[in-house]
Amino acid sequence: MTHKKVIAFREITKIWTNAIRVDSNFESGLTLAQGFPILFRNHSGQNEKPLMVFLHGFRSGPETLLMLAEECFALGYDYLILPLPGHGVLNPAYQEGNPIAKKYSSEKLPTTSEEWETFAQEKANQLKNLGRDLILFGHSTGGTICIQMASNLGTTVKKLILVSPFLDASKRSDRIKLAILAKLPSTISNRIKEGYFPLVRTEADSTTQEVPEHTSRVQKKHVAALVDYGKKTGLGSDLSPQTQVYGFHVKNDDRVCNAASHDFYAQLSHPVASVCLGDHPHAFLSPNIADALTSADLISFMTFQCGLE
Repeated sequence: MTHKKVIAFREITKIWTNAIRVDSNFESGLTLAQGFPILFRNHSGQNEKPLMVFLHGFRSGPETLLMLAEECFALGYDYLILPLPGHGVLNPAYQEGNPIAKKYSSEKLPTTSEEWETFAQEKANQLKNLGRDLILFGHSTGGTICIQMASNLGTTVKKLILVSPFLDASKRSDRIKLAILAKLPSTISNRIKEGYFPLVRTEADSTTQEVPEHTSRVQKKHVAALVDYGKKTGLGSDLSPQTQVYGFHVKNDDRVCNAASHDFYAQLSHPVASVCLGDHPHAFLSPNIADALTSADLISFMTFQCGLE
């Protein structure tokens, strides 16, 4: 390993100013004004294993991937957990005792495909500056961005692991529905809550209470922009053939289209597509089928399937 590769990760805070070590008291950093911080942890000395990079889903945060990241750390991997843009930004008008839905602002969420593209390219460039081989892990919306980052990073990405990735970008009907929803008044929120359009439902996430709900016009534009971004960039079209792709999905997922995921995997060389028990939000952490598997069992199953052990 070169000298650059050894020192780059130790100086991660020079690349990301809001990075917080997990083995320090990072809880106090989860309400930073610029949004959720990057969480990271590394072994001392040289580490020849690829750096694991995690990206969470919409209405979620870096801490939801911490159990999985720690499992990988125990297997000898250093890790970074990146936040999605605009997530966790405090609403300046929020006061203790207000409804949790008002805690975070929507004004910094990307609302154009160009903003998503800039975010993915910027993160890819920062990861290049770390001088490490990489394993990218993305859940839902995070999966969309990880695919694009992998395209930008080429052979640096050794493995791409996707759990319920948001790959509905080719579904023109969904794009049109989202564009229409972005223009409609908030009076339709009750129909959305009743599940008439699952991609913009507003129920609270049981594992992360401090996340925005899909209630504002800005948040609907945020999701619509992601759909347009995927359609525009041709997700996965530039993936290196040396990058191993592993796909996990949930049976009867009501948030993303499994068929779209299977179509995506079909165009790649030798991905491993496996069923992951649970529901879409943090499916790998929330098994709910007769308690057949514990969270640790699911994580171990996934890491084994991806050749991390």
